[in-house]
Amino acid sequence: IMLPQLDGIGVLTKLKESASAVDFKHIIVLSSLSHDAAVQQAASMGVYATLTKSEITPDQLIAKVKEML
Repeated sequence: IMLPQLDGIGVLTKLKESASAVDFKHIIVLSSLSHDAAVQQAASMGVYATLTKSEITPDQLIAKVKEML
């Protein structure tokens, strides 16, 4: 989970700290690494799912999004 200025955990942390309530049950984290500490941390923050890019097809991702909605 990496972005130019902030990583994905940083984004989740900022969302959690924001004044408005964020429902982490509607966030899916996609990562290149399945055993990355950031993925485990995102899961512990209550995101809906953590998925590994190399282990999921586009159709499976779409199905997961539909399941979440």
